Amino acid sequence: MKANGIEDFDSYYERLQKANGEEYATLPEDLKQEVQGHVEEATKQATPAVRNAVQQEANTLYSVMDATREKEQYYTPSPKTWKEFKKGEVDHIHQALNSLGSLVGHSATHAKENLDSRLDEVMDHTATVVHSFRHATSFLHREQARIETESLAMNDDILRIKKNLKDLQNMMAYAQNPRIQKDGEAILTETQKMMTGFGEMYALSQERSKQFRPFRVAEHMEAAQDAVHKAHLEMDTYLTTAKAAVATKSEIVIQTMIGKIRKAAKKGHSFMAGLRESVMRGIQKGKASYGVISRMRFAMGMEPRKGVILEADQMKKLDDFADDLVENLARSGKTPDEIQKMSKDLVKEIQKSLDAAAKKPQIQEMLQENMKGMSR
Repeated sequence: MKANGIEDFDSYYERLQKANGEEYATLPEDLKQEVQGHVEEATKQATPAVRNAVQQEANTLYSVMDATREKEQYYTPSPKTWKEFKKGEVDHIHQALNSLGSLVGHSATHAKENLDSRLDEVMDHTATVVHSFRHATSFLHREQARIETESLAMNDDILRIKKNLKDLQNMMAYAQNPRIQKDGEAILTETQKMMTGFGEMYALSQERSKQFRPFRVAEHMEAAQDAVHKAHLEMDTYLTTAKAAVATKSEIVIQTMIGKIRKAAKKGHSFMAGLRESVMRGIQKGKASYGVISRMRFAMGMEPRKGVILEADQMKKLDDFADDLVENLARSGKTPDEIQKMSKDLVKEIQKSLDAAAKKPQIQEMLQENMKGMSR
């Protein structure tokens, strides 16, 4: 839904999720037009100096938006960048422009008087607008660095896996045990299949067809990169132990470690094949045929589940927030009864927000899939 040329976040997010490869490329351009329209409206009756200051920052942001799109095209699409950009940056820009526009915008009824009697206020609001643009520009610079860093980390994982396979081949040449030879050959086959599947996934992530949905494929690619990273870590760990066993001529240890790697390689290949199949099904049959990302967790045997780490981390953040809040209330002179009442009110508001979030269509879809998984 749009109001005065500004699209609300929920509508934009829905478009982002449903956009095909061609539509996805137009979303940043839509944001540019939305912001530019507001810039012109909010500075319509401002002085040239104010208009130029705001427009210059806007133009800088537009250039960085173009550069971010180029990063995506060179590496992989990052829909979450544009989701957070709209939610956390563009909305702040609109808020700042609204404040400035109330004084010197197209609809301001006393703009000339404001430029005289409230000039300091006009300049303060102008500075806030400039800051909001610069904050948005910095956010996109960080996102560009993240996109590149994640790609480089992915390449490093691939190189480490290739090195692990060479080490494994050397170990097989040393070992005379037929079981080790058999497991080693199976590891090579399964890992090569996994990496081939990953390569095909990466190629799919570069598609720009009408059937391609960047939001969903980006979720799959993130899961695929996570799987490759965990496979690299597990192979590293077990091969390190196996190498030490070679030095001590302990074939039983070598056999045990090679057996663990074989299980991990088979699991990695199976997981990657499932991801690829889900993407291909989605591309061929449409959005509804994509798998749900909450089902795409790849947990290797040696690592704690990512969800557990996340939950513990969130609880720590909640504890820190509670400590800070109560301390600040106490410093402000609140009594224990007042703090308790405010705490209860806060819990009610948080519960309302959680209930509202759980009712969103994309969350409902994930929850339903999770329940299906539990029933199995």
